[in-house]
Amino acid sequence: EFFQIGKDGRVLKQESLNANLTGIAENRPNSTTEVGFEVEYPDDGKFVIYITELRDTIPTPQLTVELDGKPILQLEQQPLKTENYHPVMHNQFYAVPVPKGPHTIKVSNTGGGQITTSFELKNYIPRNGPDIEVRGIQCDDYMILWLKNQKYTVLHELAGIGSMTQPEGILTLQNVSDGTWLAEWLNTIDATPVKSELVECTKGNLVLHTPIVDQSIAVRLQKLE
Repeated sequence: EFFQIGKDGRVLKQESLNANLTGIAENRPNSTTEVGFEVEYPDDGKFVIYITELRDTIPTPQLTVELDGKPILQLEQQPLKTENYHPVMHNQFYAVPVPKGPHTIKVSNTGGGQITTSFELKNYIPRNGPDIEVRGIQCDDYMILWLKNQKYTVLHELAGIGSMTQPEGILTLQNVSDGTWLAEWLNTIDATPVKSELVECTKGNLVLHTPIVDQSIAVRLQKLE
């Protein structure tokens, strides 16, 4: 089955996506040996496959990636020869180039055993500004916002991939009650304060000067008057 990935990066029917790939040599009933994607890159990009866990290595698992029906990557997955290695923390990744335009990508375990996978599409969603995701809740006199650096994930951290710090910027909130607001910024990773400031809201627009976002931060906004 091929899963369609929209231009916004969302996977249709993602609840049916099984990331545990059993080798074809196992011949287990009701198991998943491969997963496919229908994509459309707006520019040249990459498709990254993460092997986060080796659940079974006998017979040896083999990662195979096909682009438009043609094999472009085939690698056996052996336990790493590192100190204190554990298969549930395998955390290896492989990136394959994908040209601009529509394509099909298929990832399969053409060996034995079982591997746990995860995927990332690089340069898939065009962005004109910082790679920051903003979420929050609000009422008339209180708001909490969470700003996450899209370039930082636990998956990247475990795989030893560095993240790109997002610079300072401006965030404008609309339909906010006019008046003075206390903004308290907090690093959500280690709970250390970042800064506190008073911000004026006029004509329903509250303008925040966001600090540098390394991983993720939050801001608590309380109306004072």
